[in-house]
Parts: sequence; structure tokens; C-alpha cells
Amino acid sequence: MASMAFILASCQKDEESDPNQSDRKEEVDATKDDALADKLFSELTDITDEAMRHNDKAYKDVVLDTIFMGPCVTVTLDTLSFPFTITIDFGDINCLCNDGKWRRGRILVEHSGPYRATGTVITTTLEDYYVNNHQLMGTKVVTNQGPNSSNNPTWMVHVDGQVVKPNGGVITWVGDRMREWVDGHNTPFLWWDDVYMLTGSHNAVASNGATLSATISEGLQI
Repeated sequence: MASMAFILASCQKDEESDPNQSDRKEEVDATKDDALADKLFSELTDITDEAMRHNDKAYKDVVLDTIFMGPCVTVTLDTLSFPFTITIDFGDINCLCNDGKWRRGRILVEHSGPYRATGTVITTTLEDYYVNNHQLMGTKVVTNQGPNSSNNPTWMVHVDGQVVKPNGGVITWVGDRMREWVDGHNTPFLWWDDVYMLTGSHNAVASNGATLSATISEGLQI
């Protein structure tokens, strides 16, 4: 037993002094931060799309027909003329949404023109917006690039933002994605048959200071 205790203590000491193990942990933590920021900024478009589908209805009336929203969410649309605006208000205290996440604050969206019109710019900003007590800051700009050579609608998506974690750590995330609507654009009022292809790249600085970059080498189908 004494010999086994010595071996275990030696192994633990070797692991603690292994610089490669520390580097690997830093890389893993940075990758987790990158994935978290990517997910949080990506779902802003999903939430905005959901808001548009319900026009100016209060979500208290349509809870069962939403994925991301909850009973405390109110949507206000000003669509009399362009640029029109959308305000998605989760309130000032945490609200449990239908996807199981707690949100508070507001998502503010401005459309310079119709969603499917070439040249339209959709700008999303955030006002005291939190997801599971992670604060999102920055902007997301979606620009309609018109149809590509396959006659599919395309949008360039640029994100320049930060995520402040509950412990105070800050993730910086900057990326550019091309969003191609590869299927379902001929049935604009049927959302569930939509298929998108994403390409592009991004850079991130994790909360531990590690930096990384990523490029989509094969299109991601959504």
C-alpha cells in the first residue's frame, strides 16, 4: 500500500508539472468559449426570424407556436415604411424561454428594405441582453447579396461582438459567414422546409486570453 501511494503521488506530480497538459486545457477552454459565442450570436437570427413570422403579436398569445420565445416576451414591429424596426423584449428579469434558456433584455433589429431584396441591410444591436446570465454585446449585420450562380438567395453575415460570462470573463468574437438559401425559398410561407448552407471564417479571443481562428472547409447545412 505504501508503494502504491508513492506511485500515485508521483503520477499526480508528473501530471501537474506537465506543461503540455496545461496547454491542452487552455485550448479546450478556448474552444468551449468559441463554440458558446458562435451559438449565441447565431441564434439571434433564429429569434428574429421567429419574431417576423408572428408579425406584431405578443408572444403571450403564441407560446405554443414558438421555439425560442417564452410567455414573457413581447415583440413590437414598426413596418409602416423602411427602414422598419423590430424590438424583441424579454423584460428586465430572467425569463424562461421555450428552448430552456433564461433570457432578459432586448434585441433591436432594423431592416433597410425587404428581406429578399438585393442590397437590404439588417442590423441587429443589443440592449442589456443576457442568455443564461451571459451578456451579449456588439452588432450583427446581414447584407442581402442577391442570387448566386445557382439562383439561390445569399446573405453576408458579419458579427463583431463580445460575450461577458457570469464570472466576468470576456469572449471577443468576430466573423463573416455567407448564408445561402439552398432549398425552400420557393415556398416563402412554409418555414420548415428551409435549408441553408453556411461558409466563412471567424476569429475569437477566449476569456483566458487564448486566440483562435476557424474556417468552414465544407459548407455546413442548416
